[in-house]
Amino acid sequence: MKKLKPTHRTHDRGPDLETDLETDLETDLETDLETDPALELNPSQRRSQMKRTTTSVISKNYFATLTIMASTLLTLTLLAAAPIKAEQASVYHTVVFWLKPDTTDAKVDEIIRSAKAMQDLPMVEKVLIGTPIMSDREVVDDSFSVAFTMIFKDEAALQAYAIDPHHKKISSEVTMPHVARGVIYDYKAD
Repeated sequence: MKKLKPTHRTHDRGPDLETDLETDLETDLETDLETDPALELNPSQRRSQMKRTTTSVISKNYFATLTIMASTLLTLTLLAAAPIKAEQASVYHTVVFWLKPDTTDAKVDEIIRSAKAMQDLPMVEKVLIGTPIMSDREVVDDSFSVAFTMIFKDEAALQAYAIDPHHKKISSEVTMPHVARGVIYDYKAD
């Protein structure tokens, strides 16, 4: 017995695709029967043939859609994970404070919140802040109270931060009255 080949048509009717495919396949089968009487099938064989062909076409469409989605997802992942270009080098401003012995825990929390809030300034890209991790290693200086690193896009952004009125106010009113010693390191990434 000769196998029937489905005629491929483009469908733009959305949810009626399966019904449209069955109608098209039945029309194709009737056309094939008219041209080749040897293809005469009983109704059960006809339904079975149409079901196999419909399932095959739907499966191909499903796997084609999955392939396109997987390719798109892979492309987006690769774009998101692309390395940062060298011309986007960052500038780092690291500050280490030793606070006065009478500084309360509430005041330390306020200093940390204030420094973290500097991230809201337009020239500051990110703020990392914390307290020391105690260590038995002699090379580790864990004697400080609070340290933070601010990340800037470039040196111009760091300079803008240095003269920013909000930064100056927080520094003079919240932080510096409680600082016994401070060290600042400014550097840029290669």
